[in-house]
Amino acid sequence: TSSLPRQAFDLLFGMCMILAALFLLGRQHHAPSPRPPRPHHVQRTLIDAQGIPYTFSYNPVLGVTLSMAIGYFSSLPGIGGGIIVVPALIMLVGLGVREATGTSLAALLLPVGLLGVLAYARIGAVKLPIAALLAAGLLAVAGAAHAGKIDL
Repeated sequence: TSSLPRQAFDLLFGMCMILAALFLLGRQHHAPSPRPPRPHHVQRTLIDAQGIPYTFSYNPVLGVTLSMAIGYFSSLPGIGGGIIVVPALIMLVGLGVREATGTSLAALLLPVGLLGVLAYARIGAVKLPIAALLAAGLLAVAGAAHAGKIDL
């Protein structure tokens, strides 16, 4: 980073990682009990692969506000926002761990994936033939995994 000495950045980033680890270690890992609907919250129920329902609610206005603030502040030192946004979605917005992780990944897909590729392609740093081979290989692995679940 040009505006923050490397040692200070490493110290701040390390502290963020330790705080995130402490948060995750301190969480209870059982299904949350359903809460009564709260004002300005959207309530959802998801059922996992074992048939266990998970009900959660979130405040979409708070979610958008947090996303903008986290995106801005995490871009200043050049760190990824996922280390900040997932715990914030859990603690402040009220999403479950799976929903927070999935939401964070979905939000990153377009701006990081597509726009990142376009930025690198503009400077000639994308090797399309190699990328196509990698994509084909990943699709083949996904197809093989799916084929094992098909009952013929």
